[in-house]
Amino acid sequence: MMTWLGEVREHPLVKTSSKSNLGHTEMCAGILGIMKCVIMANQVASAPNVHMRLLNPHMDTNAYPVYFSSEFVDQGKDTGYMGVSSFGFGGSNARGDIWARAQSGYRNTNPGGHLLDLSWNRICKFASLFTADLVKPGRELPLANENWQDFAGDYLTGDPFEGQNAFYVEGTFNGFRSMERMHYLDDMGGHAFPIVLGDTLMEQFRIVCNRFDDAVVFPMHKFADQEAMVLGPGEAPAGYRWVIDGRESAKQGEMFLVVFKWDPVTKQKRVTWEMSNHEGAKGLVESMGVYKHFYSIVGSWNNFRSEKMKRIESEKPGTHAFEFRIGLYGHEEFHLQRDGDKYQTIYPAKDRSLTRDVPVRGPDHFGEEKYWSVVGETGELVRVELEVHEGNITVTLDNKQQGVKKFQSLRGTFRRKYHVYSQWSDWGFTPMGLKDKANTFKAEMTMPEDGPQSFQIVIDENVHQAYHPELEFADQLMSPCQGPDGKGLGMCWSIDEEPGTRVEITLDLNASDRREVVTWKAVSSKQALAN
Repeated sequence: MMTWLGEVREHPLVKTSSKSNLGHTEMCAGILGIMKCVIMANQVASAPNVHMRLLNPHMDTNAYPVYFSSEFVDQGKDTGYMGVSSFGFGGSNARGDIWARAQSGYRNTNPGGHLLDLSWNRICKFASLFTADLVKPGRELPLANENWQDFAGDYLTGDPFEGQNAFYVEGTFNGFRSMERMHYLDDMGGHAFPIVLGDTLMEQFRIVCNRFDDAVVFPMHKFADQEAMVLGPGEAPAGYRWVIDGRESAKQGEMFLVVFKWDPVTKQKRVTWEMSNHEGAKGLVESMGVYKHFYSIVGSWNNFRSEKMKRIESEKPGTHAFEFRIGLYGHEEFHLQRDGDKYQTIYPAKDRSLTRDVPVRGPDHFGEEKYWSVVGETGELVRVELEVHEGNITVTLDNKQQGVKKFQSLRGTFRRKYHVYSQWSDWGFTPMGLKDKANTFKAEMTMPEDGPQSFQIVIDENVHQAYHPELEFADQLMSPCQGPDGKGLGMCWSIDEEPGTRVEITLDLNASDRREVVTWKAVSSKQALAN
């Protein structure tokens, strides 16, 4: 206990107990010890034993080299381990350890971020939010009669989707300016709210319970459709929103009715939407008015600070423009954002490409690190025009050295392309085709003779937008799929089949189990490899 990795500790382990805080508690002692460890781990420090200053003089601790803390003890590190030891009367011993980094207190590793609320106010807020019916005092029941009626349902916690709770929608349809209340419709069997499609024919949203930022109903991933699992209420990760994509069948100004349903028996949550002409919803839309979206440009000439584009009143609706001058290096780069939202970025399919045939992507969150590139003389004026109408996006660049370049978005399944980034192609990109249902893609490969083969799946040949496992050389169904992001360096799936076997790789973006997003199977037996 006095050594760590063969070296003598600078100070002994610190010993504390939850029993001085909450009592002996018998069967609950273990979990209460874990709870105290979690709270201490948030500050990587040892909390004192309450009401205890002196040890029992009859205790022999000479062979137990620990320090019993009677006051707050700083561990001197930003990260650390906390653990609970349980010694059973019958001789059974158990041990549980927790590793954490400091997220509050003096050693907070993220001082500019959101602080964890561990105060009494948080307990009071949730106690008022989730009410429960308790057993009435003085009620007498026959000893032989089992009655669980008073304990049925969400005993002591309440049901967050029943009672007097209100649900609100916030989203891109009004630039996240305000939360709009949902209304319960008997014919729909749930809470509903109308969303009108804007110029991009895409609107993102999420649902908030009682206007609390930490009681959000959200999908299990960013840019989610109706098939995504519904999570919450809780604190939603940034950018986790549903997206209504009407680019295939809808027109600008058409209304979609979002319905949120909750089954109190199965506890299943469901968020759906469809195009609607509901009269009550139309009246609500008219009362809210039309929100005019703005567009901004984020570029290298001002250290990537967002600047608003100017709306141009012309024959072409939805036209915005911005002018800047090329700096000392003769090169600038930029991308665009809708309503200043980085999760609605408009960008080229290939980063920093100078060719005209590169399509426009977005608005979505995949293009935060992709930019158009402009080359010219220092001080040369560059004009950028953006035209957004009925889901079609056109970006035009005009400067003296490069002339006029026009980039346009694509329609249908060509809006975003998926590629297998693989060892067998010498880390080249193999395009994936559509499979038998929406948001499902496939590619085939033949196993070479040099053993297991590693791969990732990337978007638009961009390795910084990769789907990858959280383990190296992971087999299918072993690791949850991560991404798309740029954090998967070295994290690849590994296919191990007989040489010559034809293998089909599938990307299923509808899979609720993240382990099933990327799978593969052998579709033919061994083949003769080409010499």
